[in-house]
Amino acid sequence: MSLLAAADSLETPAFEVLLSSFAMLAAVGICGIHLCGVREKAAEQNEERQSDWAYSKPVVILDLIWNAVFITVSVAILILSRDEKTTVPLRLWIIGYGVQCIVHMVCVCVEYSRRRELRQGRSGGDGWENGGN
Repeated sequence: MSLLAAADSLETPAFEVLLSSFAMLAAVGICGIHLCGVREKAAEQNEERQSDWAYSKPVVILDLIWNAVFITVSVAILILSRDEKTTVPLRLWIIGYGVQCIVHMVCVCVEYSRRRELRQGRSGGDGWENGGN
């Protein structure tokens, strides 16, 4: 059997030894111990970003706009229905819903600010790793 034929066959012991040798060399550090640390740090940052996606700037802005629209619609409904006499306290429900939207918006802003400060404290300032915000 030629060496080329043996290399083509993935079941040969020589190929398995060669492959495991490369894996060992990479793990030991010939390919770079520093890379393992970089990969671990990148994995940690990726995990943090995935867990904080709900408090990213685009999501927070979308949430605030969404709730602002609800508040605007609530106020418009209250204005348009001011002359109506309903037996069900619908106005009270609409006012309560608008207040809940305002409280939600305040809570989202406070939590976003808190998480942003924590992120900046860990990274040491404004940089590309926290979106440059």
